[in-house]
Amino acid sequence: GRGGGEGDDEKPAVPGASPVDRADVQSPSVLSLGSPDFAAEDGPPGDGGEDAAPPPGSVDSVDSAFRSLALVHGLGRSPDTLARAASRSYARHDLRSALAYCAAIDADDPYCTAAKYVHVACLVGLGSRRGLYRLAHRLVDSDPRDSLAWFAVGSYYYLIRRYDLAQRHFSRATRLDPGRAECWIGFGCSFAACDESDQALASFRAAQNKLRGGHVPLLYMGMEYLRTNHLSLAGHFLRGAQETDPSDPLVCNELGVWSSRRGDDEDAAFWSARALRLHVS
Repeated sequence: GRGGGEGDDEKPAVPGASPVDRADVQSPSVLSLGSPDFAAEDGPPGDGGEDAAPPPGSVDSVDSAFRSLALVHGLGRSPDTLARAASRSYARHDLRSALAYCAAIDADDPYCTAAKYVHVACLVGLGSRRGLYRLAHRLVDSDPRDSLAWFAVGSYYYLIRRYDLAQRHFSRATRLDPGRAECWIGFGCSFAACDESDQALASFRAAQNKLRGGHVPLLYMGMEYLRTNHLSLAGHFLRGAQETDPSDPLVCNELGVWSSRRGDDEDAAFWSARALRLHVS
């Protein structure tokens, strides 16, 4: 992520009708990720003539669902709607859009925690030290017994590379809420950054136990084995993550790295191209 500097002062704009600033679009589909006013240009749902309805689960069907929530049901500014949109953008690694949705929730209700874990993760991913520092302080002041607050503090120290302090606060977060997979993953990342692989893997396994059926802990275990050059185990966990969620571009990217490390350039090109298609679709 970026260090301190001009990037730390950037704040996601919240225009009158939509939390997404059209001037800061990072991907072609940013306005189809639940923005409350994106459908205004195309008309309300149902105005598409004789076009067939999009298949369930497709990108278009999800866009249509957000359009319906915003224009038919008037829920475009609902924290739940914006939180879903933020989670969707984050899952597609569109961090600026995800952060914009989180900022819209924050502007309406600073104490709403519907997407706060995504909010923290976006600030880490974008290298926003000042934004994360302010958010972490606010969360601790609001409820020092909430694991989210110490997850945010640990994430701040992780971002500024004070990994010993990050570990201390992630540990506190896991004690306050042992069932939160996000806290365990942050804990594991802080160990991995110090080349403490055994502790990192133990934390990622704990996250897997808390997030049954989720692909993210598998992905992090695969990345850790890849970092330590255990290619057979890395492939096992990365393929497991890809089978669990074929739509995550990061998984495909890591499979591309894994294939390249094995000397399989054709397979590496396949996975890298797939990651790129998923990211920009």
